Amino acid sequence: MRFVKKIKLYIRYYFIIFIGLIKYDFQKNQLLVFNYHNFNHSENVTNEMFVNYNNFKNQILYFQQRKILTSINVFENNKNNNTKKILLTIDDADISLEKLLPIIKQEDINIILFLPIGFVLDKSDINYYRSICLHHYFFINKGKNLKQSNTKFFDDIMNFDIDELKKIINNLTIQHTNKDYVIERKKLSLDLIEKLSKFSNITIGSHSMSHILLKDLPINWLEWEIKTSLDYIHKFNGNNNIFSLPYGNTNSYSNEVIKLLVDNKVNHIFTTTNLINKSNNILKGRSFILNSKNKFYLQGMINGGSYIFNKIFFKK
Repeated sequence: MRFVKKIKLYIRYYFIIFIGLIKYDFQKNQLLVFNYHNFNHSENVTNEMFVNYNNFKNQILYFQQRKILTSINVFENNKNNNTKKILLTIDDADISLEKLLPIIKQEDINIILFLPIGFVLDKSDINYYRSICLHHYFFINKGKNLKQSNTKFFDDIMNFDIDELKKIINNLTIQHTNKDYVIERKKLSLDLIEKLSKFSNITIGSHSMSHILLKDLPINWLEWEIKTSLDYIHKFNGNNNIFSLPYGNTNSYSNEVIKLLVDNKVNHIFTTTNLINKSNNILKGRSFILNSKNKFYLQGMINGGSYIFNKIFFKK
């Protein structure tokens, strides 16, 4: 399975290089959103969740030199500006982001940080423990129709105290054997996030409370994921108009999810489906960037290589 995934990523990589070589812009005069997750010192190009620190710097310098980087504030105030622009976003609040801060500050680039709120809260906050419980419970029961099942677990979690929640977490951790990196890896501290929220070029946005597929949730749980996370974003002096859907693919959201977000005054909902949805400008597609500083790869990303790749191979 991993071998097949690597092959697909190599095919994607060289396809995008090809798009960079032919010098034709398939997404001319459009807003593009490029997304990052974690950072390290590896040169491995086939792990889409990690980008090398040095490669990140080279990537942003390449985009900067072409004067196409923008911010969410500029975008919101110039919606009819038909020029090529790129927004940069980083999901998941991984601790590796801390080492990027000198680069972000030195180059004065605009970044949107989408936080899985529950995982960055102080351990004195009961919503930290609720989020851990709900994340484990969701993935232990993945594939089951949680909307149709009894919501007693969610209701109980909302009523238990911290000591009871700690016991439940210990039990769920044992049951949840296939843990993903989102819950396993250390996150930015809440103190650092509060400092970052004061940076003029860093925007804080919500990535839900417990980083699960919102489409599969009963309404009371869904409301908690959205409303509670937006309340924290307000406390962090973040932007309540934006929201990044966990996982972001077409299986992660529904009309019910979109409606609830819109009802809570979210104007820009970010997915991972590569292109702004022209039929509903609320949805913003994002492309993940691979771990490369190859100039033809980066030009291919600017020219819509990721979008064309998915249109051809995945019919997105």
